[in-house]
Amino acid sequence: MFWRSRALASLLTALLIACQPTPTPRAPAGDPPLPNFVIIDIDSMRADLLDATRDVEPIAPAIYSLAQRGVRFDQAFSQSSWTFPALASLLTGRYPPSFASMNPKTQQLADLGVTLPEVLALYGYHTAVAWGDTAPVAYPAFGRGFQRMLGGPGTGKPRASAHNLVDFLSQSPPEPFLLLVHDMDLHRPVPPPPPAVVQRHVEEQPTPRCVSLNDTFKHSRETMDEAAVRRRTIGCYHAALDSYDAEVSQVLDQLERSGLDDHTVVILVSNHGEELFEHGGLGHAELQYETVLQVPLVILDPAHPQPAVRPERVQLVDLAPTILARAGVRPPHDLVGESLLPLLGLAQGSYIERDVFGFANPAHATLRTATHKLHHRMDQGATTHQLFDLRSDPGEQTDILEQEPALAAELITRLDGFIQQRMAQGQIAPKAPGGEALERELRERGYWEMVQEQ
Repeated sequence: MFWRSRALASLLTALLIACQPTPTPRAPAGDPPLPNFVIIDIDSMRADLLDATRDVEPIAPAIYSLAQRGVRFDQAFSQSSWTFPALASLLTGRYPPSFASMNPKTQQLADLGVTLPEVLALYGYHTAVAWGDTAPVAYPAFGRGFQRMLGGPGTGKPRASAHNLVDFLSQSPPEPFLLLVHDMDLHRPVPPPPPAVVQRHVEEQPTPRCVSLNDTFKHSRETMDEAAVRRRTIGCYHAALDSYDAEVSQVLDQLERSGLDDHTVVILVSNHGEELFEHGGLGHAELQYETVLQVPLVILDPAHPQPAVRPERVQLVDLAPTILARAGVRPPHDLVGESLLPLLGLAQGSYIERDVFGFANPAHATLRTATHKLHHRMDQGATTHQLFDLRSDPGEQTDILEQEPALAAELITRLDGFIQQRMAQGQIAPKAPGGEALERELRERGYWEMVQEQ
């Protein structure tokens, strides 16, 4: 009922959408049905997991099969290294607002503007979301435009996950629809992977209970050497993907059983990846390496039945304009993302590759060109930069800032301007208390140290 009570507010958002045609909730008689959309956002999934194997077999066979059947984007990048800014870009097609106010004492974000579900709802789409372990209690703006919550606090289904999408799809859902599931099952699986699954991926004994990557890493260090700790932690990460893959399989199977697969676009993506010791550490949060910002992106569209691999550099901000274009809806005028339909062979014109800005907070940001990556870091008021040549050093191990002063100066100027824009946007954010529960949550997810810097 909460979401329905926002009907008037949703209508008012139409005033922010430039030159929209009259909403048409259904396709005209005789025309193909409007497409449904299912977005499966798997938090912390690295791009290389699409091909990850164990004993020659894919770790995640359903996800692997989806990537083989759909259009796979091998150079897809997130706008942020942690969940909330990345979700903001995914849901709006805009750069993330500043999270300068992302502090336990001022836990709010700046206005997102018009969101993807709000626009689609105006055009007759039924919108639903399962937030998994990331129910936006502190960030209600993420719920705008979603008419139903399929799980999470207050729904009677505390295990909000892909299971809830299966339930929705099995009950003759109203069409057209937009479904989003955002699950944390690689970062912090709930419930943990079954012991039999863990045993397939973790060699060291005793077999751990893979509750979260941070906990596995911390507790293993008490009794094991560093190499064994890393193997055990990565094993738990793979076990979590193995376990979650079964849920993805159920969603895809239910689409087929329901006869919805012939007019439903399935998008598999992650809002950010995960660092697995390539630079000595574990996690994401303030880390800005390719392992964190490069994400898997697969689009399975029945209108494009031929599998393909696209090499273009695409971004999370491109998803909202792509979905709106596929639904025949003109997007809001202020989107920075571009439709990917030309790359899917479903629209005229071309897709223009752009440089990728990554923004964790004012202290951690990046600018990625086709060939180089600039890192911006601020520590106790002192700003430092690193520059990497991705052509010869894709793992970002050798800083060439001093060898390329002219290029570094150019990129620093551009990145500093981007950061200032984000900070200015964040300064208008409303403020709200956080409390001990929020502090505990941030610590468990590895974000506490990051927000303390702001």
